Amino acid sequence: MNLIKILILALTLIALPAMAEDHGTTAATISGQEISLMEIDHGFSGMIKNTLVFGTLDEESGKSTLVFKKAGKVFHADFQKTDGSMKGFLQSEDENGIVKLTQVEFLSVDRVSQVITVKIDNEEVKVAIKADRFENNHFYNPTYSAIMKGKSVAFSLAGGKACYNFSAHLIMMIFGAMAHL
Repeated sequence: MNLIKILILALTLIALPAMAEDHGTTAATISGQEISLMEIDHGFSGMIKNTLVFGTLDEESGKSTLVFKKAGKVFHADFQKTDGSMKGFLQSEDENGIVKLTQVEFLSVDRVSQVITVKIDNEEVKVAIKADRFENNHFYNPTYSAIMKGKSVAFSLAGGKACYNFSAHLIMMIFGAMAHL
């Protein structure tokens, strides 16, 4: 466990300041039960369910990527528009070679009620967004919450902001990881 914490600290100290210099942004935190991440410039790194993760959104292509390390192996999941729908798959293998696959698909956004709906495997998950304020098409210090697999799941972005597009990608990557890991 200490090695993982050292790796997270090293990644944060090396990668995040480099991104901040390039884009002049400041780091924010993403936290929730079993979620401890740092976010900057549409990317995050840290831990979800005691698993080392790194996620990023490429604004030009509209594709987000989640990288995670499980059972000593590194896995990649891409979320992008395919056949007119934004979706992706998380796939991993445990130490016994058993493969696990989780499908995540964006379904809709309701800007009036501020809810983003995704499908994780066969479950429709309605994620409510609450924020300090909504200004210039961005949520400031948003909290994302939903019932998933019968349990309440939530995370907050403190000291940061997110538009609907980045919010959708955060939801797909983080809620997807919570369901998968």
